Amino acid sequence: QEARDLGISRADYEFVEKGLMFGFKAREEQAPATTGKVSQDAVKKELAKIKLPKGLKVIVFDKLSGSLAEKVSAAGHDPKKVRGGVLPDGTVMIVAENHTDLNDVKQTIAHELIGHIGVENLLGEAGMNALVKKINSQYGSVWKLAENLGVLDDVRAAYASAKRIGKTEEQALGTAVREMIAHTEEARADKG
Repeated sequence: QEARDLGISRADYEFVEKGLMFGFKAREEQAPATTGKVSQDAVKKELAKIKLPKGLKVIVFDKLSGSLAEKVSAAGHDPKKVRGGVLPDGTVMIVAENHTDLNDVKQTIAHELIGHIGVENLLGEAGMNALVKKINSQYGSVWKLAENLGVLDDVRAAYASAKRIGKTEEQALGTAVREMIAHTEEARADKG
């Protein structure tokens, strides 16, 4: 019943539920007072306009509730603020109800598909580690570059979340850089 209430199949529900147990990266924004302006069908129509990478699974929820909302909360995120996320296996999830309009949906798609999936697959773990070292040597720190790009709060939150779940300093800085890239890409989508 829960899966049906969220507008997804039981198989997708169980798949996401299991994936959330291993953590996920989320686009979490302060939800406006009036959410729910975007329907699940509208998000699916936006996704249909994009040529997705072969094999990429994208699950669009109407909202997060029940055990999924509990698992998102346990991971340190507010289910009413999470607009999208990437599960450890690369599955992208988008929460329709938490978006204000289609432009907000486009920002989430850019954040998750280009900022996380695209860059991470392109660079790989070794490439991301090298990028962190390069940023630290050229800009003085990840924090200084994030501040210059206007995404410091988001980057700090990603770093803190990574540390909270037991990641090493190097892994947490990698998470922070991934979020910096994703938020920068999201901002580009906003500019058309």
